[in-house]
Amino acid sequence: MGLGLAFTQILLWPVARPLRSEQAQAILLLAVCVRLLASKQLQPVRLVFDRSFINDIAMRERAMTDSVERVRRIPGDVLCPALVSYRVGKPFAVDAFNAHQRILAGALPKDAIAARVAAGTLTIVEVDQHAHWSH
Repeated sequence: MGLGLAFTQILLWPVARPLRSEQAQAILLLAVCVRLLASKQLQPVRLVFDRSFINDIAMRERAMTDSVERVRRIPGDVLCPALVSYRVGKPFAVDAFNAHQRILAGALPKDAIAARVAAGTLTIVEVDQHAHWSH
C-alpha cells in the first residue's frame, strides 16, 4: 500500500518536484526493480545464481514425491501435512492445530486422535522433513 501511495503522490516529494509525474514514477519503479534484483534472498534471483538453492529445490521435490507416494499407499484417512494430503487426493481428515486447541479448551477428549488411531480409522504419517518448505 505504501508503494502505491508513494507512486501516486510522488510529486509531493521535494526531490521529485523538478520532474514530470511520469518521469518521477518511472524512476521510482526503476529503483524498486533494482532493489528487488539486488537481494540474493529473493527466490527468483537465487534460482538463477545460486546452485545450492536449485539443488535444495530438487531435494525437496524428491522428498515431497516420496512422501506423496508413501501416503498414497496407506488406505483410509491419514494425519500428515495438508499439502501432502492434497497432492495424494486424500481428504483433510484432521486439523492437528484445531484439534489441539479444542482439546485444550475441553471441547474434545484428550485422546480424540489416539482413539481414532486405535480404532483403525486414522493413520499418523510422519513425512520427510524436507517435504516442508520453511524458507
